Amino acid sequence: MTLNLDLSGTNKWDRIFYQPFQGNPENKKIRAPLIEPFEFPFILQNHVLAIMVSSSAAKPRWRTSGHLIQTYPSVITGGKILLSESPSSGVDAAKKQVGINTIELVVFPKLANQYYLWFDFVPWLLFATLGLWQFAGNQFDATQEVLETIKIDILRVEAKVDDISSYQ
Repeated sequence: MTLNLDLSGTNKWDRIFYQPFQGNPENKKIRAPLIEPFEFPFILQNHVLAIMVSSSAAKPRWRTSGHLIQTYPSVITGGKILLSESPSSGVDAAKKQVGINTIELVVFPKLANQYYLWFDFVPWLLFATLGLWQFAGNQFDATQEVLETIKIDILRVEAKVDDISSYQ
């Protein structure tokens, strides 16, 4: 699959989430992350996103803010896949390391139409602001266009074969 996107211009991105997070310094005592893992409170269908995690407390040597995890809502039991409404019982599909104080493009694989997102902050980050945008512009799949062209070509060949058959 070759996905072509025009990322710049007006009305190409919709902000779907923006929130500050404050960690709990008491978590250091039990060696837990200062900011708890976060589950985004919605289901996504668009697989092209931009994410930003910023923190003024970030030291210059820090390169990452955490991991963005794509989760499909299903549970596997006894060899059968059962759909579930909760991402906490889902199946992790992709994991993306997210830098700190940057905006990063994320293109998740499209294994199903709907999925959830989790964000796991690095354990030492005390406070941060997380923003998430989804791509609202046109998405052009070159592979899909080639398949459509092949379908048209097959229809033309079938029509020609039918014409030849009708002369006999």
